[in-house]
Amino acid sequence: MLPSAFVKLLDVPLTPSGKIERRALPAPLSRETRNISTDLIPPRTATEEVLTAIWSDVLGLEKVGIHDNFFALGGHSLSAMQVIARLRETFKVELPISCLFDYPTVVELDRQISEYRQKEAGEQGSRGAGERGSGENSSPSALL
Repeated sequence: MLPSAFVKLLDVPLTPSGKIERRALPAPLSRETRNISTDLIPPRTATEEVLTAIWSDVLGLEKVGIHDNFFALGGHSLSAMQVIARLRETFKVELPISCLFDYPTVVELDRQISEYRQKEAGEQGSRGAGERGSGENSSPSALL
């Protein structure tokens, strides 16, 4: 596990017995005051708007930029599962949790959701045009 924040110190405060004086250590900057993205770029599309709202809610942040990395903002595997569940509920998409690890920014995730929707629309169109029946005999690879 990695810490969510690092604080540079000139000297480590010590107790008289030579141990670290934890109470004297400075508190790390909060997520709100840390400079995660030098230029906070707001959402440009409706999907980006929804994604930033979901991330803000799950991560407990006021603002999220479209180029901010989910994990640099304090996200972890459990919060990633919450985001994927919210995406499933909101966009009706079945994305694996690895998708958020592979595409950790709003822009990248938006692109993946768009590709998933296009793929689904194409499969729906080909099923309707071919009329294969109830779909019981369709190949499993067509569903991937």
